[in-house]
Amino acid sequence: SPEGTDVLEYIYQDWIPSRAANTFAQQIVAQTVAAQDRHRPLRILEIGAGTGATTGYVLPMLPSDRCEYWFTDVSPYFLARAEDKFRRYDCLKYCRLDVEEDFAEQGIPAGTFDIVIAALVLHATRDVCATMRRCRDALVDGGLLIATEISVVMPAIDFAFGLIDGWWNYVEDPARGGSLS
Repeated sequence: SPEGTDVLEYIYQDWIPSRAANTFAQQIVAQTVAAQDRHRPLRILEIGAGTGATTGYVLPMLPSDRCEYWFTDVSPYFLARAEDKFRRYDCLKYCRLDVEEDFAEQGIPAGTFDIVIAALVLHATRDVCATMRRCRDALVDGGLLIATEISVVMPAIDFAFGLIDGWWNYVEDPARGGSLS
């Protein structure tokens, strides 16, 4: 519903912890762009881009004349919303991507992205290590993975999102620590 999406956008874009994480991602991208050869194209893959909260922080930092930004999500709903929300940016390509499956088989070329952004998406996968391997495989040698996640247990978050099937869709893994269990 529109009301539900508005709440999600607030949580992922305007909530103080999200603002801090998105600003951090924005600054990392800006520094990477500044350090890169100005004649070289820049390719970015954002996985699980959802409401586009992180995308909105990152896009203004990009050189529009030499950037290709792949906005991906498993949901056609979020892809359609993003196409409308970011229509003024010509560098965007929209693609459905299930981060649980092989990226190359879904049209995401291996070894071609300078930056992969995973904002609040890794925790929502069954196997974080496998998802991170897929992200690594999408990167060029020396590429950068920007991953933002909540790193403390927040019962209010578990309470709110715990009603969503995917929230509990994970394999027990020591890398996850004690949260969500």
